[in-house]
Amino acid sequence: IGDPFSFDADALLASVPGGTTLVGGLASAGSRPGGNRLLLDDEVFTDGAVVAALPAGLGVRPLVSQGCRPVGDPFTVTAATGNLIRELGGRPALTRLEEIMAGADDNERDLMRRGLHIGLVVDEHRGSFGLGDFIIRAVIGADRSSGAVAIGDSPEVGTTVQFHVR
Repeated sequence: IGDPFSFDADALLASVPGGTTLVGGLASAGSRPGGNRLLLDDEVFTDGAVVAALPAGLGVRPLVSQGCRPVGDPFTVTAATGNLIRELGGRPALTRLEEIMAGADDNERDLMRRGLHIGLVVDEHRGSFGLGDFIIRAVIGADRSSGAVAIGDSPEVGTTVQFHVR
């Protein structure tokens, strides 16, 4: 996937041998140069492209992932252990999630029940966050007794997060 402001996709396409299967696209969240975030391993880039070359005959088929949108307000992780978010903004994470669900309309509640996600902010120095500012991870469970929410990542205390739906 490439940043449309800095990556010359035509040059890449011209250099690829004929018969090669290509899958990809351009990041679309940013409205100006430097507005997109590209991830490679543990590094975040604001320009260029992230490309993976797979050997021929691997038998891989492409799958398109639908985007997520935020629900509720962003919170700071104030207590976490491994993949368990224990507190958001000084209160149990599950309590915060229940408050968001209580304030949601029927459609949003239905989307949350079908597949809740959480976004971890990429750039903590931004004043506000919107589409494209989060790395999306699955919410994989919750513990009512402790109020913790389990996610598919290990966020650090101080990370800004926001729940998302597809």
